[in-house]
Amino acid sequence: ASPDYRRAKILVKRAQEALPDLQVRQATEWMGHRPALPDTVPAMGPSAKRRNVWYATGHGHLGLTYAATTGRLMADLITGVQPPVDMKPYRVHRF
Repeated sequence: ASPDYRRAKILVKRAQEALPDLQVRQATEWMGHRPALPDTVPAMGPSAKRRNVWYATGHGHLGLTYAATTGRLMADLITGVQPPVDMKPYRVHRF
């Protein structure tokens, strides 16, 4: 079996551990590309066009991994607190 098929079976097994009544009768595999920013660096900051709109996007496959850090940085930005890191590399309008 392919590595992707084995991985899919593992995901189903883990889902069934969490949801014992889950029944998987027919499943198909799909693998595609996730959208990402050209430099692969997240974009975080205020919208230039809309007041009170803030962006925190472009984390690629690491959205869950970066969630707590992104939340902290966004909270600082939104409340006007100086973030503990230089936010210039993450500016929304860098492209």
